[in-house]
Amino acid sequence: MTAKTNVKINLGQPINDLLDDSPHPFEEDCLAHVGLCWYEIKKRFAEADLPSVTVFQNDTLLLALDDVGRVSAFVDETQGRFVEQVTLSVRGLPDNSLHSEQKGFVYQLLNTLLGSGWTHFYRFPAARISGAEAHKIVLPDEVMGMRVIAHPWFDPRYEASLEQWLSAGSTYHWFFYQSGIYLHVSVQRSNSRDAPAERGTYLIKMELQTELAYWPQHFSEEDQSDWRKLMPALLEQYAQQRAKLEREAEAAGIKIEDSYRDPAIKLLGE
Repeated sequence: MTAKTNVKINLGQPINDLLDDSPHPFEEDCLAHVGLCWYEIKKRFAEADLPSVTVFQNDTLLLALDDVGRVSAFVDETQGRFVEQVTLSVRGLPDNSLHSEQKGFVYQLLNTLLGSGWTHFYRFPAARISGAEAHKIVLPDEVMGMRVIAHPWFDPRYEASLEQWLSAGSTYHWFFYQSGIYLHVSVQRSNSRDAPAERGTYLIKMELQTELAYWPQHFSEEDQSDWRKLMPALLEQYAQQRAKLEREAEAAGIKIEDSYRDPAIKLLGE
């Protein structure tokens, strides 16, 4: 990895600093009337020299990725011209590789995250059901009657079976947290036409958000400017929903990960 091929991003930095320092030009796409802008580097995944990307916060390395085909920095100018959200699309294995190999590649990436300071995050208001209890849940897209995005089958600390992997739809989600930064890893699967049960093409995306980007999106557009004031009531609502789901899970013989604690929200002074 060299300076010429690496895009260095500091979360919270002025967008102009990122644009000036990047070895690859960004394309700008703005909705001026609402103050929203996207700055993107777009490459074909087939290119041999895709850039690497390193993401920092206050000089602390959060993420280092090779072969990144798309870099997207989102700026909400109503909050200032700062980089608070970044989405990266990563080249994985060749198209139509075996599902088992694609799954292995994804879990290798997830294990790298877990080994580099990222912590598994239960997305509100999901019940705290770990992968150790996943075998007690039959349906691939819901828990106790509630549809879920991050299913216990796909707790990153436990590798799902190939049968679970293929029966759970075409999109997978994992959520992580580190030092006030939220990371959403998503993988989209497209089965091969010739051998759909055996091979597929996978798209891997990683979205990093600061608290200033992550929490306002939990509210309607008209309430987002007051998100700090509204957060305590929302967190109480989430807590009640989680508690109800967990009572139902325990009644069904499913253990709850009681030791898990939600990360502190720094912007609220927690």
